[in-house]
Amino acid sequence: MRGSSRRTWGPAQPAARPEPVWRYEPPLQDIRFVIEELLDAPQQWAGIEAWLLPEIDWRLRRVQAGDAPLPWGPT
Repeated sequence: MRGSSRRTWGPAQPAARPEPVWRYEPPLQDIRFVIEELLDAPQQWAGIEAWLLPEIDWRLRRVQAGDAPLPWGPT
């Protein structure tokens, strides 16, 4: 007997979707929705340089708290 590994045939199971990185209320939640759901591209968050994440998080938390305007759109 060559090996005891068992191979199953058929379509591969889809990979589980990763948990969203950003958990914010609207309108910031809408950004996540567009990127992750409409574009089906959660990997876009992975393309952000790791050293930028704390800065982005800090800025988004200020916007969420009302301490800063959104960096786009009407102010």
